[in-house]
Amino acid sequence: MTIAGRSYKYSPNSRESYRCVLVSELFTAHTVGYDVFDRDPVLHPDDRPEPDEDGPWLSILAIALCGWILLVALDRTLLVEGTFLWATVRIGYTLICAPLVAAALLQDSRALAVDEIEIGRSIWLYAIASLVFAPISIAYLGHRYYLVVRSIASA
Repeated sequence: MTIAGRSYKYSPNSRESYRCVLVSELFTAHTVGYDVFDRDPVLHPDDRPEPDEDGPWLSILAIALCGWILLVALDRTLLVEGTFLWATVRIGYTLICAPLVAAALLQDSRALAVDEIEIGRSIWLYAIASLVFAPISIAYLGHRYYLVVRSIASA
């Protein structure tokens, strides 16, 4: 039986009289992320190419930081504590913008590590501090600039 371009097959079921099953689903491998007919060999993790860590991390950092600053300024100057709008703005900068800044810092440090520029354990201090006060990421940018310039000068 064909309905709207799809083929259906009726099969008996013990609980119901007949059950409708798509014929195409009968012949489809139900594996996620794996192609049964893939002929490429599987590479060992050491033989795989390095993943591309470059991303828009500095842009995400800048947007999230500007959003954090604008929402905090809005909260401090215009909003009355205890209102719905006040709570919404507060959620915006504490639960969305600040963690996004911290994540962008960590991802940017991973991107630098691919180029063999290590920030070290201080990245965790920057990330934790940015959860409370996001503009601390400006100090990270200064530290990042210093390390990049130093690596270029030594090369």
